[in-house]
Amino acid sequence: MQIILFFGALCWGVGMQMAYDRLTLDPSLSDRQVGYIALIYYLIAGLSLLAALAAGEGAFLGYIIGMFFIGMYRRKRRDEQ
Repeated sequence: MQIILFFGALCWGVGMQMAYDRLTLDPSLSDRQVGYIALIYYLIAGLSLLAALAAGEGAFLGYIIGMFFIGMYRRKRRDEQ
């Protein structure tokens, strides 16, 4: 069961990080909108971390690996406007 939770949390972490990066790099969004996206992202990321902790060490490790290592692998910075 922990293996399934590990891979599920891994995919969830990667998906969240990649969606966040895609939204923040959109040039049509204002800085205020990007700020709101960041607040919502960190709220969901915190709740996901608590859920992963409650599910066990497999889910916790999968979420951390997916979020911080795989999801940030190709992260770009937002251009100054």
